[in-house]
Amino acid sequence: MADRMSTVLPLAAPNGDVPLDLQAALGAIYEEAAYDLSVDYSQPPPPPAFSEAEANWIQAQAQR
Repeated sequence: MADRMSTVLPLAAPNGDVPLDLQAALGAIYEEAAYDLSVDYSQPPPPPAFSEAEANWIQAQAQR
């Protein structure tokens, strides 16, 4: 994703909110599941189609 994901999980009183770094969680899942070995990033993604800007960003990320 182009923008880093993060959020805050609201908890019921008297507990305070808990920060959750969704980007780190997603990254850990991606690494653990070895998606880089099971997804063919040379192929176009399945529908729905991405905008030209999104497609360019995806292509740039795949080449990293």
